[in-house]
Amino acid sequence: MQILTERHLSAEEKAAYGAPFPDNRYHVATRVMPQIVATQLKEARLAWEELRKGTSAVLTLFSDKDPFLAGQGIDKQFQSLPGAVGQPHQTIENASHFLQEDKGGEIVEIIQAWALPAK
Repeated sequence: MQILTERHLSAEEKAAYGAPFPDNRYHVATRVMPQIVATQLKEARLAWEELRKGTSAVLTLFSDKDPFLAGQGIDKQFQSLPGAVGQPHQTIENASHFLQEDKGGEIVEIIQAWALPAK
């Protein structure tokens, strides 16, 4: 977790993330997931086809320092979905892959303002 955040995680936070994994045997899924993503391209295309059918409102919040997603155009792909067009998407600055850890309060405020506009 720490290598994919900009904010320093406390020992307690790191322990909480590690709690579901008592030893290395439990890390198999997290190690295999990147390989699955790379080999399941057909499934990914089918998922995008389904996403394109949706009309529910979609807001995207990406981070500027995500080593996997920043600058890859993935934000624009999501923002082109029918429910995402015209929404106030944002790129959160000084945040990495685990955006919720780096800028949790900020993203809560953005989501609340979007989902619960002032009357």
